[in-house]
Amino acid sequence: MTQKIQVKTYTGTETKAMAAFQADAISMAASGYTPTSQVWAPGRYGAGAFLLALILSVVFIGIIIFIYMLIVKPPGILTVTYARTDVPASRDMDASASQFATRLAESSSPAAESLHVRRNGADLGRLDLVTIKQMLNSGRLSMDDLYYSEGYDKWRSLDLHPKL
Repeated sequence: MTQKIQVKTYTGTETKAMAAFQADAISMAASGYTPTSQVWAPGRYGAGAFLLALILSVVFIGIIIFIYMLIVKPPGILTVTYARTDVPASRDMDASASQFATRLAESSSPAAESLHVRRNGADLGRLDLVTIKQMLNSGRLSMDDLYYSEGYDKWRSLDLHPKL
């Protein structure tokens, strides 16, 4: 029996993780899976790394470690949830995968707009507009939920976004 939902993670910079996701999404579409949500979590150094750098700062090497930690960002994680849909007939598989790849490229390109979304006080992370629209249509989000985008000074309700 096949799973109805699969969760995959892609590690690296946001650009590299999105590229890996786009490549993988095409093969997932051929298997009947479509992405339903995605969340980007930027990488962070743990408290242990800072503690080690602090201890070693007595010896000059700790200062170098601090500088390294400020310059080099650890890899982040893109988590994507896929849901299984009805698998198209084999003669329609290539057309379906091609249509999905085109839609995915449009929605996941670096130029695609994405928003930080919050539902009932819980931060859902950064989602692209296509995913937000899907979640609105399925009832997993409502127009009363909040979003934040670069350049805004506060969270706003989704019904105020001009593209939703």
